[in-house]
Amino acid sequence: MSVSKVKLLESASNIMSAANVKKGDEVVLVGDTHSDTSVIESLQLAAESVGARPTTVIGTEFPHYGDPFGKTFVDSPPKAVLNAMTGADLIVEVYPVMSVTWKPFFDAMRSVRKGAKSIGQFGDAEIMSSEMATYPLEIIYTILKKVREFLLASGTGTFKVKTPSGSDLSGAF
Repeated sequence: MSVSKVKLLESASNIMSAANVKKGDEVVLVGDTHSDTSVIESLQLAAESVGARPTTVIGTEFPHYGDPFGKTFVDSPPKAVLNAMTGADLIVEVYPVMSVTWKPFFDAMRSVRKGAKSIGQFGDAEIMSSEMATYPLEIIYTILKKVREFLLASGTGTFKVKTPSGSDLSGAF
């Protein structure tokens, strides 16, 4: 799938809209050296388009890239990342930052948020430039809510979806 910069920007704008970002808000994008620059740029532009002030912080000392028992693990996230997040109105964690599974990392990140809205797991340019990602998030949330209601009403606790193209998905809830 090719990445459309227009669709990336639409998707990033949806994220800012869903977070109710407005003029003067401080938006901090937290990524690392593996984060997709086209995603970061689209998020910056989307924040700027509503008059918000985006700051991008790129770290390299996140524990999933360092020695799990060495200095990078103990000092992660870096103080510069935590300082940048302090006082933000919105924090967007740009994948792969969210792949960290070390509890002290999350505790440190949460400690500086102090009421800031936080959105995570953005960063795959192909997914963000897909048609569905350009729909307003309210529509996607409504679809998910209706699907959940449907599944709960079925009373079976399982679902199975088969498509003519060969997709076969099943699961339990």
